[in-house]
Amino acid sequence: MIGHVCPGGCGRHVTPGRFACRSCWYRLPAAIRTAIWAGYRAAPLGGAHRAAMADARDFYQQEAQ
Repeated sequence: MIGHVCPGGCGRHVTPGRFACRSCWYRLPAAIRTAIWAGYRAAPLGGAHRAAMADARDFYQQEAQ
């Protein structure tokens, strides 16, 4: 299967080009969602995009505690 498991912890499969499933995406604060999109538009594999995705994963981990 192509894609990855949603980083939000729901276990859903996410298609390529998406960071998270719809429900987990909207659990993220708007500032993190905006940073992910801005980083992706600027350079999909660049440092800003990777940093924003790391912030999102940290958010999900803190939320799960």
